[in-house]
Amino acid sequence: MATSNDNMRSIGLDFAEFASTLISETLNAVISSILTQEKQVAELEQQAMLSPEEYARENLTDEIIRSEIMQLFPSINGESGKSSVDVGEPYTLIKENSDGQFVNLVGKELIEELYYNKKEDKEPNELPSINKKVGHIIAEEALDIIRIYPQNLSRTDILRYSINSDEKKLSDVLYRAVINQTGYDRIYAATRLMLAVQHLAVIKQIIKRGIPRVYVNDGHIKSKLMLSFESQTTTNTPNTTGSKITGLGIRRIIAQPVNATKPEYLTLNADILSEVEISFKTVIP
Repeated sequence: MATSNDNMRSIGLDFAEFASTLISETLNAVISSILTQEKQVAELEQQAMLSPEEYARENLTDEIIRSEIMQLFPSINGESGKSSVDVGEPYTLIKENSDGQFVNLVGKELIEELYYNKKEDKEPNELPSINKKVGHIIAEEALDIIRIYPQNLSRTDILRYSINSDEKKLSDVLYRAVINQTGYDRIYAATRLMLAVQHLAVIKQIIKRGIPRVYVNDGHIKSKLMLSFESQTTTNTPNTTGSKITGLGIRRIIAQPVNATKPEYLTLNADILSEVEISFKTVIP
């Protein structure tokens, strides 16, 4: 069975080679970091050249868009995972009458108001505020007029459909406008486009200001070592460090990494237990 000393001996390196490897790997890490950053910068610049539709197709998932819809249009009842523009959710227009009072249009009369607003190119005063938030104006085909029986509704649904106490007492059947699948799909598409435009604006602003890079200025490397002396009396061993004294019978130093937290640290048979520290500074021409 191999001992811990045998395992460590198998990975021993000439001290000069060990130090050279540390420096070489540090350089590789710094270069890799710079290359990764430059690749990300190039990708960002490519993204900025896309149209909103292209950007949305490549970057905006259904989850991102759905999350934005729920944030913009929270559920009336605070239900998790739902929004106030989902299929079947009520849609209301607010109209000022001749007496200067505001009334809610919730049923068939709402369709007439949609026609009027479109003809007069008038921005709708609506709930939920779809046009103000995502720039989409609801059309007649985006809504369904449904019949509601107020006596059978829960308190939550009475609030949801804006049914007042008089309506509940006096009417057996009420009519309400609700968003249908066409309406939701159009709101979804408008939200998707709005998000793409926002993201592209941010990306272009970042590029205009100048994309920051993070460079390693300086630092140091520490490693605990077991140093052993080894006689070298032959010239057949390859010289990987460029040393002129290798092969002249001079004892060379063998460096082996040590983990001071492991139990075998206490049983090491070494000439010297030491720690090497290499300081470095990155110079960018």
